[in-house]
Amino acid sequence: MRQCGGHPKSAVPLRDVPYGSPMYVHPREGEDPKPLRRRHHRSSCRMADRHRRRRHHTNVLQPQSFLPTFISIDRILPDHMLTIIGTGHVFNISDPISFIVRQCWPQAVCVELDDMRYHALTGDKEALRKDLEARGIDPDASKEERLKQTNAAYQQSAKYQEKMSAQNKSTAGADMVAAIGAGKSCDAEIFCIDKDASATMDRMWTQMGRGERMRYRLSGISDSIFGKRKVDRTQKDYSKDQAAYIEEMRKRYPTMVRVLIDERNEFMASKIKEVCATHDRVVVVVGDGHVDGLLKLLPEEGRRVVRLVELMDPERVKQLKTQYWEGVEE
Repeated sequence: MRQCGGHPKSAVPLRDVPYGSPMYVHPREGEDPKPLRRRHHRSSCRMADRHRRRRHHTNVLQPQSFLPTFISIDRILPDHMLTIIGTGHVFNISDPISFIVRQCWPQAVCVELDDMRYHALTGDKEALRKDLEARGIDPDASKEERLKQTNAAYQQSAKYQEKMSAQNKSTAGADMVAAIGAGKSCDAEIFCIDKDASATMDRMWTQMGRGERMRYRLSGISDSIFGKRKVDRTQKDYSKDQAAYIEEMRKRYPTMVRVLIDERNEFMASKIKEVCATHDRVVVVVGDGHVDGLLKLLPEEGRRVVRLVELMDPERVKQLKTQYWEGVEE
């Protein structure tokens, strides 16, 4: 069993569990803690106030049950739970992603990254240097010079993500950084489940026909002209019916959808299954366009899904927080 926060058997000290959390248990004087059960936030706060007043007015030593108690997370959460979070790489949604990951107390967090992108985002310069050398790229070159050594499709995608992230007051890959940080705070293992991005884009560009390449380039020009307005409009259209939007994209860009979505979905699903075979609580953070495809490839039992449309809506984020804190079923 992996440890959370340095405590044995993924246990959490009672004093570190916030009042109102479904994980908080108030032991009675002279008794062992009762079996865990979910309680309402207000009820928990009232009980906490009574215990504080009782301890304040008592001069004798407190019973053993009032000493810091360690609660096994395994007694709170289901034996097997897979949470899939659909995100957007250019949006400022790091906070809700971080919150959801922490509330799941995962043993493993799977992120839509390859090793090189993971090392770049986490600032592991030594590992990144080895990755670049293995690909024949000068590690001492600037970021702009390294980008020039990739194909046109990869350059267009990278520049687009950086520009749109800046307009949304975020940074490219901030969603993955948030998931990684939250996972590490729970002592979870981090797994990179994606294919090599550069090689994937190379294969897509090579297999594209002239017509599809032209449409892809024109789309990039349109993105650069209309910027955030087009991103917001695209997100609105996508949120109405995610599956239908992907199918419409398949008609215009059949090679792109097959290589960037279908093939990667199959690859990531196989990686997720491997992780789930050795870990009970797993969180998967991927672009929302992959969620529908992954759901078809993964078992239905014990899974929970959070979509980008929920993360983008402040009111729905509040509802999510209520569900996680109070244990309310969707």
